[in-house]
Amino acid sequence: MDKSTTPLLNELGQPIGAKVTGWKGAEFPSRKVMQGQFCSVEPLSLESHLDDLYDAFSEDREGALWTYMMHGPFDSKQAFCGWLESACATEDPFFCGIVDLSSAKALGMASYLRLEPSVGGTELKQTVWVGLPAGECDT
Repeated sequence: MDKSTTPLLNELGQPIGAKVTGWKGAEFPSRKVMQGQFCSVEPLSLESHLDDLYDAFSEDREGALWTYMMHGPFDSKQAFCGWLESACATEDPFFCGIVDLSSAKALGMASYLRLEPSVGGTELKQTVWVGLPAGECDT
C-alpha cells in the first residue's frame, strides 16, 4: 500500500481518514431560506409556521408522531404556541420549518444542534414531518 492510500490511525490504531489541510472552521447555519425541488427549509417563525404546523400536527390524534421527540404532544394551540415561541428564540438548537412547495404549507420542522463551527460539527435532530401520503416519498 503506498503512502497516498495508507489511512491515518489514531492512538488506538483505528483508521481516522486523511488529514484535512487548510481547515478554517465552518459557519453557523444560515438564516436564509433553502429552496429545494419539493420543499423549502426556513428559520422557524411563529408568524409563518404556527397555524400550519399546529394544524398538521393535530392530525395525529394518538400522539405517535411525538414518540421519539423531546417535546409534544401538545394539548392545545396555546401550549404549542408557547413551545414554538421558545424554539424560535434559540440559537442551539436552531429550529427550521419545512414548507411543502405544492401546498405552500409548513408540514414539518427540524433542528440543528450541538453546533461546533470550529470542527465543522452539527447534528440534525428533532425532525418531524406530516402530510405525505404513504408511498409518495421519492429519494
